[in-house]
Amino acid sequence: MEEDEIIDQIKSGNKSLYGLLIQKYNQRLYRIARSIVGKDADLEDIIQETYLKAYQNLAQFRKEAQFSTWLTRILINNANATLLKKRNLTPLSTDTEDIIDHQKSLDSELNNEELKYILENAIDNLPDNLRSVYVMREIELLSVHETAMQLDISEENVKTRLHRAKSFLKEELYSKFKVDVDLFRFAGSRCEGVYKSVMSRIDYL
Repeated sequence: MEEDEIIDQIKSGNKSLYGLLIQKYNQRLYRIARSIVGKDADLEDIIQETYLKAYQNLAQFRKEAQFSTWLTRILINNANATLLKKRNLTPLSTDTEDIIDHQKSLDSELNNEELKYILENAIDNLPDNLRSVYVMREIELLSVHETAMQLDISEENVKTRLHRAKSFLKEELYSKFKVDVDLFRFAGSRCEGVYKSVMSRIDYL
């Protein structure tokens, strides 16, 4: 079924189909949530609350935008609220000139798992406002326009932040990133846990 048809059927009471949307968007929501609040936050809780809020407000989704855009906007709002609550910071609002030292020794014999670990840590160390743009553009492959819409910044700001993010990642490290490594993977028991938890909770909505 097309996504619009799935959503229409969910609105009509077929709750079970909501699981298809959860399975489709778990990876994207995990990566973007992590890019905002960091790897040590309760990412699964943020993702679950996003799905539940989206489900509860599904009647308000009028298809003027793509469902993925609407869902990601809810996630960003939840992640920002979590960040404010835990760190008392204003997320994604100011530029930082801090220089992050990403000089890491890369062995030419690194396997994909070792490379993945180094890359993920390098990206985690990006300043908050740069990391979100980098993850959305380079890992989730969102367009400049969609990234700007999601983060409520200008397209020019997206381009500037992406350029700055890349400059933080040393040339050798960035060139290594171009190999086929699936970063910030959200699969297996964690992905399944979010799916089961959300689906069990919407039974009571």
